[in-house]
Amino acid sequence: MNEIKVSVVIPVYNRADVIYTSIISVLEQNGDFPIEIIIVDDFSDDRIKLLKNVNKIIEEKSSDRFEIKVLLHEENKHGGAARNTGVRNSSGNIIAFLDSDDVWTKDKLLNCCKTLASHDIDFVYHQLTYNNNEKIIPKLGVKNGQSFMDYLICCNGAMQTSTLVFKKEAFDIISFSEDLTKYQDFDLIYKCEQAGLKVAFIPQVMTIMDNNPNAIRISNSFDPSKSIYWLDKIKNNLSSNAKNTFIINRVVKYFCLNGQKIHAIKYMKKNMSLNITIRDMFYLGIYLFCPLFVINLVKKIKHAM
Repeated sequence: MNEIKVSVVIPVYNRADVIYTSIISVLEQNGDFPIEIIIVDDFSDDRIKLLKNVNKIIEEKSSDRFEIKVLLHEENKHGGAARNTGVRNSSGNIIAFLDSDDVWTKDKLLNCCKTLASHDIDFVYHQLTYNNNEKIIPKLGVKNGQSFMDYLICCNGAMQTSTLVFKKEAFDIISFSEDLTKYQDFDLIYKCEQAGLKVAFIPQVMTIMDNNPNAIRISNSFDPSKSIYWLDKIKNNLSSNAKNTFIINRVVKYFCLNGQKIHAIKYMKKNMSLNITIRDMFYLGIYLFCPLFVINLVKKIKHAM
């Protein structure tokens, strides 16, 4: 593993209070290969506190194996741009991403690097759990020949950003879209599929994702316009099943959660095909004809499954 150098890109926005544990989880990684930690501050309100906290880590945890640097955006450009900034300023031949409120297990990078080195692949991902260990996702990896988008949208798959590790030359082909505030991970995987990149799945939990109900993630917002915006970009390359499932669960549901069922019906009539699975038909009926508390209950049950 001596020829490997890993660059870990951590975008941060108003997360000075929580990023400490994320950085420490990188500094505790097993192995002897060098690791470069690139923190990209996306014009945070708490930037001064962030810099103080990072400098404290550097003073307390300095090591020849690790290099920590902080890059500063002078305007808020969102997560995709922050990650791209980190990659552009990286020097490793392996790129890993970590959200500022997530942490890794100690064997994460070593296992991912071994898998990248021993298989003809371009990137790797693995399972994650929440900090309360309520569930593990995904249960299964993408199958050979299966569309990445069908896997993510129709099959309860997941390739969350903090689980992704790329060969640098592979990531240089794609990069994050910088106009998205939601679906950044979906969009990146869509680009991977369009570029023909090869992937491997490690069925092992190596990321612990923050599930604090008080934490605000843009990706958790129920704004149908963000779903529609991303869908319009890629819909011509989705299967009819994936398109319908996405519309039902990410557009129709969000309209209904916002009390806009008329908008949901109009959008559905204009954009959905008639090829609807029984499962999608079941959820569609709930979203359109059940009261809001039932929709929220179903959402919680699906989240726990």
